[in-house]
Amino acid sequence: MKTKNKKWGMLCSSFVAAVMAVQLAAMADTTLVSGFNSSEWTSGVLPWGSHQDHGSEYYQSWNSEFSGGYLTLHSIYNSGGHPYESGVSYCNTTVPNSGYSYVTVDVDMNVPVTATKGCWPAFWLDSAWNWPPEIDIAEFKGDGTVWQNAIGTDNNWKVVRTGIDTQWHHYGLALGPANGDNRTYQLFLDGSIKNQGTFPDNQGVPFWIICNYAMEGDSGSPGPTYNTYVQYHNLNITTHGSAPWYYIQNRTSGLVIDNTGSTSAGALMGQWTKVNSSNLKWQLTPSDSGYYYIKNQTSGLYLDGGGATASGSPVKQWSYVSSYNLQWQPVASDSGNYYIKNRATGMYLDGGGATANGSALKQWGYVSSYNLQWSFQ
Repeated sequence: MKTKNKKWGMLCSSFVAAVMAVQLAAMADTTLVSGFNSSEWTSGVLPWGSHQDHGSEYYQSWNSEFSGGYLTLHSIYNSGGHPYESGVSYCNTTVPNSGYSYVTVDVDMNVPVTATKGCWPAFWLDSAWNWPPEIDIAEFKGDGTVWQNAIGTDNNWKVVRTGIDTQWHHYGLALGPANGDNRTYQLFLDGSIKNQGTFPDNQGVPFWIICNYAMEGDSGSPGPTYNTYVQYHNLNITTHGSAPWYYIQNRTSGLVIDNTGSTSAGALMGQWTKVNSSNLKWQLTPSDSGYYYIKNQTSGLYLDGGGATASGSPVKQWSYVSSYNLQWQPVASDSGNYYIKNRATGMYLDGGGATANGSALKQWGYVSSYNLQWSFQ
């Protein structure tokens, strides 16, 4: 029995490697944002409409200056009845929550006020839904260091501080997709990893991209009694490795899994002859431990075992939730075919030997049968 389990585990690992190889071959890089252009940014307020950010600043649009691919944020001392009027800009494009293997965010910053008390500039990603999570790619609090931080839905900050001078430096982030669980990240300074790990993101959020120059607050007070500025340049935000769409074809019949065109959660899944239709196309999004969510292109819903444990039970589709019912593990058979096992129940996708279009997709306990074997086309 131990030998069988060991072999089974090796086959699982082999499948993961094989699927990753297929996905890598199909990878496409997509540039979401390049450079700083005023038409692509909103200035003067934070994404949620506030003119302030826990400090003594008051954001005004004219303190964000776009020129020649640079963004300069100014802080004007004792202006307009406020201790400071300063700049903030956020990108009109958000970092999407999925559809890639990872996304990179890179920028150069010139921060003459790294060691100036009361100066609190930053370049960061904030949840476009509920806070947290948040990722601070570069945050400065007037203490001669750069803070590179991440916080997830567990409200646990992961903080790294590095001494920094007032020259131009390159800051970067590599971020994994949302999958309803932990999300991977790496934060870079001049090409070196400074902070990396995972943070919980059970919402699966997209992110706002924010450049702001707050004053006082976390950077202390009193701040400077003169005008100051920070600069941003060479911004690039790119998704890497858009996940491919597959037909999932039964070994016995040659039929493929069909969502029947339904967009309703709870709709029953069927099988159909392979034709060029989004109803028949599915995308694998990794969860953990070799399991995947399997999403339909038409509906955006996921294959759902429904918690059923009886052989012959139907397979449904459901809206995304962090549930083992929606997670499946392909296990290698031979000749490029796989058993597809539900994480909650251990049941397998079953074509039932049916050869007619519209036949039901079922689940079955493990048996060595072509009816339970599928290929990813």
